[in-house]
Parts: sequence; C-alpha cells; structure tokens
Amino acid sequence: MTAERQDGPPYTHLTLSAKNTSGAGCEMKEYPHIHFLDNARGIVPPVAKSKPQAPVILEPGQSAYVAVRMSEGGRKESTETVKEFTVTLKANGGGMAVVKSPAPEGLSVNPQKWATGYWTTELRNGADDF
Repeated sequence: MTAERQDGPPYTHLTLSAKNTSGAGCEMKEYPHIHFLDNARGIVPPVAKSKPQAPVILEPGQSAYVAVRMSEGGRKESTETVKEFTVTLKANGGGMAVVKSPAPEGLSVNPQKWATGYWTTELRNGADDF
C-alpha cells in the first residue's frame, strides 16, 4: 500500500494504491477504512457517488486506487498533521497496513472535511470526484 499527494499546494487530496501481491484474485468489496488520527475520531467516511456497480476484483499483480480528501486547503481551516496512518481493507479488520506520509513534513488533515472514495482499477483525480 502506498500514498501519493495529488494536485499542487495546498495539498488537499491523496491517492492510495494497493497492489495484489498474492497468487490469487482479490476482491476489494468497498472503501478503505482509514484512520488518520486516533480510533476515537472514527474512520474517514466514504463518498457514495464513487461506489462502483460491482466489487473490484484484482488479479495477481494488479493495483487498485482510491482518492482521499484530507482537507479543503483553506487558510482558516483547522487541520492536524499526521506522518503515518492506518488503512484496513476489510470492515472486519482484515488486511491492515500502516501507510507513511508521502511528504516528510506530514499531511494536513481535517476531520470535518475528510472523505474517501471506493476502490477502482483506474487512477482518478479525487478533486474531480468530491
């Protein structure tokens, strides 16, 4: 699992990539369960309009992508900095990974504005989706 920032400053979105490194197909049933901050703040909620018609199936070696909004990039916006975060692939807690920030200074996140898309097989620009 890797993360990359999208667009230019202010960085408001990132793209998560998950690669199937197993020898079998893998079903990505929903959206990633992302915890930017402590568990008490909950997971980053999904954007319903990004849900695909059918679950994404990754064959061995294929990757899935998801766009994540971290903040709106406003100067007066209340954000917190994270240098790493957790992503769980299944709602029941399976397939958890710790993902490091793609920026050495960390990522600015706003719990009131963050959102995630659902897994797709196409790399899309999250700023265009939500």
